Amino acid sequence: MAKSETTVVTIERDGCRVVRIVRNGSAGEWSVAARQAHAARPEPPEAGADPAQSAAAAADAMRTAFARAAAVSGGAAVLGLPTSRLLIRILRLPAAARDDLESAVALQMAKVAPFSGDNMTVAGEIVFADEETLTVLAAALPHAMVEELDAWVRAARVRIERCDALLLGWWQAARAQVAAGGPPVRRVFLSCAAGEWDLLIADGERPVLARGLGAVADPNALAVELTLSLLNAEIEAGASPLGEAIVFADDPPDGAIGEAVSRSLGVPLRHERPQQPDADLHGLALRDAGAPPPPFNLLPDLWRARNAVCDSKRRFLTVATGLAALWLALAGALFGMPAAMRHRVRSVSEEIRATEALFQQVSNVRTRADLIESYTDRSASALEAMRVVAERMPVGVELTMLVYTKEGVRLTGEAAEQPLAYAFKDAIENNPPFATCALSGVSLIPSQRNYRFEIQAAFKQEEGGK
Repeated sequence: MAKSETTVVTIERDGCRVVRIVRNGSAGEWSVAARQAHAARPEPPEAGADPAQSAAAAADAMRTAFARAAAVSGGAAVLGLPTSRLLIRILRLPAAARDDLESAVALQMAKVAPFSGDNMTVAGEIVFADEETLTVLAAALPHAMVEELDAWVRAARVRIERCDALLLGWWQAARAQVAAGGPPVRRVFLSCAAGEWDLLIADGERPVLARGLGAVADPNALAVELTLSLLNAEIEAGASPLGEAIVFADDPPDGAIGEAVSRSLGVPLRHERPQQPDADLHGLALRDAGAPPPPFNLLPDLWRARNAVCDSKRRFLTVATGLAALWLALAGALFGMPAAMRHRVRSVSEEIRATEALFQQVSNVRTRADLIESYTDRSASALEAMRVVAERMPVGVELTMLVYTKEGVRLTGEAAEQPLAYAFKDAIENNPPFATCALSGVSLIPSQRNYRFEIQAAFKQEEGGK
């Protein structure tokens, strides 16, 4: 995943520079959040001072400048190294070496390095490729330099995530601004930052030679270095007419340097201002902010191991913090749940007590209403029973007696025909207020030729046994 910010800090001859860029806006454009330069200004040595003391004072001043620059990073940064602190070579390798580029670069740099492979960190990056060959910018960082810088890094408490070459930063900007799309002629590129000169000779977009010239103040000495470098490029990549010489820097060179360079190379010296100040640091920041960042990384094993330990500690602390939070949550649930339940029971009890009086009032009202309703309910009264009996009694039936009780009524009467007594019983049975009816005592009265009967009609019982 691409970064949202990145910081590049460099250690140079007379101080340190730092650039921090951040991603913002809906389009994710990069903007410069901080750009600073911290000069190393040691106290001027006294007359007759020990050279060792002067060197120690200069080292202290550089350490202070680096600490100030590292403070801008927020704890992590890319270390941009000037070419003067590295061993730089342009290698031409067969295209098949792409599959194992790291080993091929290490083998070639071991042939030219003045120290063994165990005492340096090597990295390489393909800067140009065609069907047959790969042009690789390779660099070696001596471990003696790392030992000197490590004390500064630890004192500043900064995490170095990558080590990159400043030359790759400004060359990326120069190639995009000058070389891309131009005629494939040989050009000499010069860049001066913090008083140190970098040189890169390229045929079109393909570099053929790269060197760190260091702090060359004498124009004639600089011209001699350029002439020797141009001859070396002809030996490495063949003769080719020189098209132009370009100074890619914030400030144009003074007249003496321009005249000396033009005279030695035989072409005019043109100044090209970068689109961004500190183009070398800005270019390295954009390289590191890519997803993924380029494979070129001179980070020594010492700092890799330290970063791995820090990452392990961070992961351990993250897991431990998560487990501790989970344990606290479980403990809180275990010990807090009974208290919460007791609190809930007290709350419910208080609510019950608060509503108990109202409930009793409502219950009393309901009891009185039921009592009143029972007294005013005339559905099973004697009058209602007599009304139903009168309405349902068939013609030919005479009622001689009606006895009313709470359970029902007992009817005694005479019928002109026997079936009329049964019809009377069926007419009132299961008709409110009566439920079941029992017919008994049906007998003939000889003297009157009528039939005497008796019906026991029970009242319907309401729900709840009322």
